[in-house]
Amino acid sequence: MDEYLNHLPRPRRKGIGRILRRLAEKDMSVGEVDLAEVRDDVLELRLALLRKYNSPADRETQSAALDRMLTHYRREDIVVTAVQHEGRIVGFTHGLRNGNTLRQLWCGQLPEADGAYFVTSFYAQVRAALQRGIERIDYGTLEWGLKTDHGARLESLVGYTWTVTGDGR
Repeated sequence: MDEYLNHLPRPRRKGIGRILRRLAEKDMSVGEVDLAEVRDDVLELRLALLRKYNSPADRETQSAALDRMLTHYRREDIVVTAVQHEGRIVGFTHGLRNGNTLRQLWCGQLPEADGAYFVTSFYAQVRAALQRGIERIDYGTLEWGLKTDHGARLESLVGYTWTVTGDGR
């Protein structure tokens, strides 16, 4: 974790510290949570984010996707980092492990959890990946400037597939 933080420019490191302090001042905590236990909060934040960007926010479809993840992936391969306040998820990032890669899929936050995206997507997801021995995090293809500011590097992809094997991974 220290290696990751030391790799970031000093202003970015200070920014992460500032966000963590600001969240703590609001009695919000950052850490990893079990998707099965926070499923409904994650679903609501996911739907809110989809609506914010005028994307289809169909509860049934998103709920079924969550249920498939919970059914077809081992618990340790479902990585959800979250900001919590009074027992409720107010911001999260969700990813799935595929071999030695963590593929980030969903995120969301309430307005009062300003900065939750940064600490759950980068700081907390990196920590969770390192604890599992994961060496790569796939952040997707949008908002590259933001992602490279937080330590990601651009990588050219020839093709990309996502498969679920019969053994639950």
